[in-house]
Order: sequence, then C-alpha cells, then structure tokens
Amino acid sequence: MNLLLRTTCVLALATPLFGATLVEDLEEPESPHEIRAWADAEGWHLRWQTTAPGAMVEGDLILRGAGEFSAVHPVGPEDAGIRVEAAPRRIRFRGRAGEDSRGLDVYGGGEAIACLATVDGLEDLEALRVGAEGDRAPLGLPFLVAAHRTGHRVEEVPPDAWLAGGELPDTVSTVEAWSAANGGDPAPGAVRLWVDEGGLHLRWLGGEIPSGVLRAVGGFLEVLGEPGDSLSLVGATSPLSVGLAADTVYVEVKLGSLPAQYEIGASRRASERSRLLLVP
Repeated sequence: MNLLLRTTCVLALATPLFGATLVEDLEEPESPHEIRAWADAEGWHLRWQTTAPGAMVEGDLILRGAGEFSAVHPVGPEDAGIRVEAAPRRIRFRGRAGEDSRGLDVYGGGEAIACLATVDGLEDLEALRVGAEGDRAPLGLPFLVAAHRTGHRVEEVPPDAWLAGGELPDTVSTVEAWSAANGGDPAPGAVRLWVDEGGLHLRWLGGEIPSGVLRAVGGFLEVLGEPGDSLSLVGATSPLSVGLAADTVYVEVKLGSLPAQYEIGASRRASERSRLLLVP
C-alpha cells in the first residue's frame, strides 16, 4: 500500500491473535462513506457519497509539480452545500454527503494532486478509494493521484522479471515493515527499512556509499513533493524518506560494491537477499 515528506502513508495494522480457545474472527466495520479520486484526460475528479446522509466532507487538494489549477466545478444538487476556496495551487472544499455521488471536477496542469479529506472532522481511512471505479485503497492521508498520461499503463511485472540471473526478491508486507520508531542505526553493511505514517524510510551508516534503485509498480513514489516512477539511490544521504503511492515497490540497495542486507520493521527482521518487494 510513499517513499520526508509526509505525503502519503498511514497504515492500519492488523495482528492475528492465536490461543487455545477457538474464537470467532472479528472484522473491522466497513465505513458507510466512500471518497473516490481519480484522473483522466480532462482533469482530476473527487466524489463522495454515503449511506448516512448529512455527513460533512471537507479537505484540501494540493497541486504537486509545475503548473496551476485553471478551474474547479462542484458536482451535485444544490442542497449539497458544496463550498470551494480556490487558489492557483490549492483548493479547499466542504460539502454535505448524500446517497447520490457529489464532489468536484478540477482542471489544470501538474504532476499530481495530494488529497486530504475528512468526514465530520475525522479521518476515515476505510472510506478512501483511488480510481474511477474505486478499485484501489490508498495507504493513508494525504494520498496522491497522478495526472493522466496518454499511453500510460500499469506494467504487470512477474517476480522473476527482476532477476536478470539473480535470486528471487524477498517479499515484505507493509504490515511487517511497520515501525512507529526508527529503532536506531543498522549494523555495518545493512540497511534499516521501515514504514510509518510518513512513508518508506531507509537508513544506513554514515560513510557507507549507497547505490541501487526504488521502483514503483502500479503507482508512483514521491520525493520532496515530486512524483516519479523510480528513484536512483546514487548520491542519496541517510536517512532517506519516500512517499508511497504504489501497489508494490521494488527495493535494491548496494553499500559500496556489496549488496546490502536489510533490517525490516519494528522487529528488525533480517533479510540477506539483495532485492525486496514491498507489498500491501
């Protein structure tokens, strides 16, 4: 499910509990609200609806990359009460949710928009969706929606496509990689890797020279407010923080001439493979 930069990532953790007594699994209640954002050839679109009419949706759309907003059009009935405060690179909105689809159509140039939306003043991560059909859940708030690119497609990459004669990547979930604290420095020759509300973070010892790449599959990364498909680690300084807006992130790091080992998440689980796939 960004990769500082505090742009993209709040992760919800679910740790299964096992005991001698069989208990019925409990699921998180689904949100009665839905907030969708997507981009097409015309611009960006934000829609909200609910099965609990009267909820107040409000937030901000912030443009990333060069460009400005050129227009914003509210969508919905008059009683939706949609209010908009528009600036060249930021739009603040507020409106009532109903069982019908309501929201905004936004036009202009830029690489992406960062979306922040709350319901009745509270973050509702279960309500957030990306795509016209709401087919992807972002990792948190704010979340990024890249501008439409003609001919752009999500590349389906099988695991062995990364190999080039090497070993399989170690697959790591964002839940396993979660850590509320950075946990200190890694061992020599290792990279400390963790995910938190700010995104993906990498730390290595000072004096070690990194190289390698972070590559997004099914989305993009954000560094210093700018989205991109990949990030070279040549010349990077520790610690490195990257906003996450990708379904999968491929990680490959060398320190000097040797592949790095990894210390992952709060448990600092060791991985001696030189390649990782970070997945939701």
